[in-house]
Amino acid sequence: MGQMDRDSMPSFSPHSLEQLAGRVLIGGFGGTSLDDELLSQIAMGQLGGLILFSRNLENPRQSKHLCETALAAAGEKPFWLAVDQEGGRVQRVNHRIGASSVPPMAQCAQEGEWKVRAASRVMACELSALGFNLNFAPVLDVHSRAENPVIGERAFSNEPSVVAQMGLAFAEEHLRLGMGVCGKHFPGHGDTLQDSHLSLPYLSHSRERLDALELQPFRAAIAAGFPMMMSAHIVMQSLDEKPATLSARILRELLREELGFEGVVVSDDLEMKGISAHWPVEEAAVMALEAGVDLLLVCGEQQLWRKVQQRLVQEGERRSRFVDRLLEATQRLDACYAQLTEQRASWIAKAEHRATSRHADTLLRVSHTAHADALSRSEARGCEWCAKD
Repeated sequence: MGQMDRDSMPSFSPHSLEQLAGRVLIGGFGGTSLDDELLSQIAMGQLGGLILFSRNLENPRQSKHLCETALAAAGEKPFWLAVDQEGGRVQRVNHRIGASSVPPMAQCAQEGEWKVRAASRVMACELSALGFNLNFAPVLDVHSRAENPVIGERAFSNEPSVVAQMGLAFAEEHLRLGMGVCGKHFPGHGDTLQDSHLSLPYLSHSRERLDALELQPFRAAIAAGFPMMMSAHIVMQSLDEKPATLSARILRELLREELGFEGVVVSDDLEMKGISAHWPVEEAAVMALEAGVDLLLVCGEQQLWRKVQQRLVQEGERRSRFVDRLLEATQRLDACYAQLTEQRASWIAKAEHRATSRHADTLLRVSHTAHADALSRSEARGCEWCAKD
């Protein structure tokens, strides 16, 4: 591309461009506390959020302090504190720090919608008590291939209608408490023979098959108003030869234009081998944003997502259209954050918040059993900490 005219250059200071580039990033980090450099970057609005893993969480009090410190540094600016908390083997906030042990969603779904709702409410309550505001769940993949090495019991069912029903129930309970949700992994990871953490899966299913199976739960979630969808690092060959995360045909033409999704599109972790084995992570970040991703996940160490941020700044300095794309993404993120903040404020205003506040105190003192009791009941009454209206 040739040199741009001065009039076509983006009218942003380098500082503003760094903020835009950071706002579309959720990063991971090592350790159990935030260093001064990271706190400074958060305070300057140069990072959209953090994703926490078990490596970051020692105990309830430390976990809550970590979240509170990050949010205090962000001040009034939108800031995501995210986690993968699906139940089963994907529980970053687990019994080790006093949280409930939630069964896999496949097991919950077999017992009925009441169990999925109870499990969702338990997780949302405990995440909220610690300071999280976004859970990258539920899984909306249909577990249509038993040999699939990565989805398995993370999925609700091998029936798309059941996945849709249970996924919406899960999301409804989270959103009632103002906890963000993100359906994953669009357009469907349930039939692969490869794990996209380790390689790039390919699927050759026809569009008719996708409409009949993989896309059904996502259609239902979109109709129900899901705020976020996560892309899959898989190639759907009937749609595009690019992975979904990097495909405008899949994210713009299918997800947005055809299916009508208006929320935030999140990438799966760009460090996964499904992407990073084929493209440098910082180049994949540019490609993903251009394809229609609004929020990039780079879940490893700070050094890599800072490198991604620098690459986004460079692209913004070079192309005004890329700055427009960053602006579009941040506006969508702001709207989503504001909506969830309003939902959380509404929940706090209700009497049930007082019960959840008692739960937060309990979680910070000892590992309690009330939620475990709720999960073993035969009807969706919830526990004393999460009493329904």
